[in-house]
Amino acid sequence: MRVNYGDFLRSRNPESSAQASTPNETIYYLRTSTPHLHDISVLGPYHSIEALVAQAVHNFGDECASGVEALQDFAKEGMLDAFGHITSPINNDPNKVKTIRVIKEQNSAMAATLPGPTWYILSTDIDPALAYATIRGSSLDALVGLAYAAMERSGPALLPVEDMMVHGTFGDATAAIEAARRLAHELASRIGGGQDEDY
Repeated sequence: MRVNYGDFLRSRNPESSAQASTPNETIYYLRTSTPHLHDISVLGPYHSIEALVAQAVHNFGDECASGVEALQDFAKEGMLDAFGHITSPINNDPNKVKTIRVIKEQNSAMAATLPGPTWYILSTDIDPALAYATIRGSSLDALVGLAYAAMERSGPALLPVEDMMVHGTFGDATAAIEAARRLAHELASRIGGGQDEDY
């Protein structure tokens, strides 16, 4: 990378740096999406906006120079805490873009312990062509088979997805597992049948 992370973060004005050091109840996730590749990732949680921004610069890379410049502008204006998302063309191609989005979660318990061990829950919306297979009567095994077939056709890429959401951050595995089970039952009831299965 041609961007120096240390210089980039130090470019924030002193007033905004003081604000960043103030204890808060917010934790952050970074969602990066490349729609034409059906590629979405979520990284985190981060205890500070500075840590997240350094990862955002890395995710944009040299191919998204305008995105990096936009982040630099936010830093120079002392507005890192304010930005929600930035979309940048890839190699100046307007038909291929990459978007970074900040996901903020108000979670005082986890904010007090980060950086440290965490458990968090993600869900994804898969590509509509695959989602169609969730019609009533389709088994989970059949859906997984279609997903693997799609990955074989597209090479070693990840499963094509449309969206990815964060559903909570936890300090221990037991709480996370219980929350994940509740979410799984809720999602199962939405996509057909609402059958009571073990998760």
